[in-house]
Amino acid sequence: MLERALQSQGWKVTIAGNGQQALQILNDQKNEFFLLIIDIKMPVMNGLDFLQQAHKKYPILEFLILTADASVDTVQEAFKYGATKFYTKPLSNSELEFITRKANQLYSIREQSLLFLQRYTQKEIQDLAIKENQLLTEVLTQEFIKLENQYTELLQFVRKNQSKLEVPPAIRVLLDNGTDYQEL
Repeated sequence: MLERALQSQGWKVTIAGNGQQALQILNDQKNEFFLLIIDIKMPVMNGLDFLQQAHKKYPILEFLILTADASVDTVQEAFKYGATKFYTKPLSNSELEFITRKANQLYSIREQSLLFLQRYTQKEIQDLAIKENQLLTEVLTQEFIKLENQYTELLQFVRKNQSKLEVPPAIRVLLDNGTDYQEL
């Protein structure tokens, strides 16, 4: 049922009969997958054992547990071993489609991040961060100067026109004492 639903949505689907077979398929075709849908109860190797081994080798993949066995302990173990989502059977086609699209997006982001990290050395990444930080500092400094100038103009306007304006007593005391904005 899942296989047909995913295929009807345009996804390529590979089915494994058990956890060991799934590991072998994953090892042979590792670049073919972005999402693994795992049942907890599988012959030969259960879903949690498979998850633990597969996640160690392929942490970039999305691991979705879909099972009828949803005890709190099972859920906790699944997340401990690397599950990214945990659902109880059955899933509607619309839920399955949403989950699969989201998993594909997350995989793409992880894959791009890994490519970025492989492309740049740690030093290059630090240099990029420093450049971005310098640019941000320049922009924030310019914005602060603009705000400082606007505040100075406003303060001068209020001082000049305080007799015409309704200025609260606390502000009037500051103005009368010649308090600068930097002292506030």
